[in-house]
Amino acid sequence: MKHLKVLLSIVATLILVVGCSNQGQTSETNGNDESASNSYFINPKSIGPAYWSAAEKGVKQAGEDLGVDVTFNAPSTTIAFMVASLSAQNQTAKVDAAKAYLEENHPDIEIVSTVSSEDDQQKAFENAQNLISTHPDLEGLVGFAGAEAPAAAQAVEQAVENGKIEEGQVTISGFAVPSLVEEYLKNGTIDELVTWNPTSLGYATVHVLNMLSNGEEVKDGMEIPTVGSVEVTDDKILIGTEVINKDNVSEFDF
Repeated sequence: MKHLKVLLSIVATLILVVGCSNQGQTSETNGNDESASNSYFINPKSIGPAYWSAAEKGVKQAGEDLGVDVTFNAPSTTIAFMVASLSAQNQTAKVDAAKAYLEENHPDIEIVSTVSSEDDQQKAFENAQNLISTHPDLEGLVGFAGAEAPAAAQAVEQAVENGKIEEGQVTISGFAVPSLVEEYLKNGTIDELVTWNPTSLGYATVHVLNMLSNGEEVKDGMEIPTVGSVEVTDDKILIGTEVINKDNVSEFDF
């Protein structure tokens, strides 16, 4: 929508300029009409409803009148979600949050499928293989559990080796266990992922339980020794996450 607004602003400006230039003047050309070489794409906020169908009609008519190549509804980026379970609350919460974020901030990204491995590494690998085969233009795999990212990386490397996809075509992201993805981070199949420190998680759990048993209030932003500041929202306590990449993955001991 932002691109559409910018384009419409440019078009409106051009209309004003043309209107002014035609007052009392004769339009001339230099004989070198280069407009036919121009091409534009219009990426609307939505497609289908009558409003946007009417917009598409205007876009195509302008293209014909101006002799330029116009594409309406440019191809979207396609990604797939890989989860450990379709019913586990911690998995569905992550998926719902990711969908909401993408819808608000990146409406051009299309989620083509969400598949579950049932916490099985081999099933996760097979899921990734099937996603790549079913969606040859797939550009991203997002894992929401520890088994998903390494399985996705293995499938992507296999597909590249077999010539099914191009190297670098599929970006892998999501949550991961450092020791399971170290190889893929260091060889460049994966750029970066997110993890959390289980040692800090364990420490924070006992610390909070002890606070509650002593009648102490658990507050947002409170400091926990060795853990740091935590976020408290309703009945959840968040210790934060860490980004892992090829430079720091060896520093984690799990």
